Amino acid sequence: MKNKEQLEWVKTQLGKYPNFSTNDYGTFEPQQSFADCMKNVTRESGAYVVVLEKESSFEVLYIGSSGKFRLNENGLGEIGVRKDGGIYARLVKGKKKKQNRSKQWEIDLREMKEFGLKLHIYWVQTAFDKVDVSINKIPLFVEATLMQSYYEHFKRPPAWNLSF
Repeated sequence: MKNKEQLEWVKTQLGKYPNFSTNDYGTFEPQQSFADCMKNVTRESGAYVVVLEKESSFEVLYIGSSGKFRLNENGLGEIGVRKDGGIYARLVKGKKKKQNRSKQWEIDLREMKEFGLKLHIYWVQTAFDKVDVSINKIPLFVEATLMQSYYEHFKRPPAWNLSF
């Protein structure tokens, strides 16, 4: 785990998107409920990065996205939001190891059995402008761009991204 190199990478990469704010993150600690900690996460489409903090060192664990590019009722393309709540729903209700991601991440962090571990989830909403759609980005594109950058910089995928 690197001191702050991976955390700085996250902020730099997400900072390339006009709707990113360094205030757009949630923090989860093992004694907490993951779902409760993620209440401020956007209910819109976008990409997110999960970062493990351990003793002031940071490691990117997972890169993901929520939302689909689809044809709307007017025959135009739009970036759709997951029915049950965008990035928030993907984090809290999505699946990992056939279990709700929120419950599995609680288990994963507790199994590490180390004091002071935290998960930070940073996100960027990628579809936010109904007028100038040219600045909107397809969530999967942003996820792929983040994954490619991570691979180029660190020469491996994040630990929880088993494949892409």
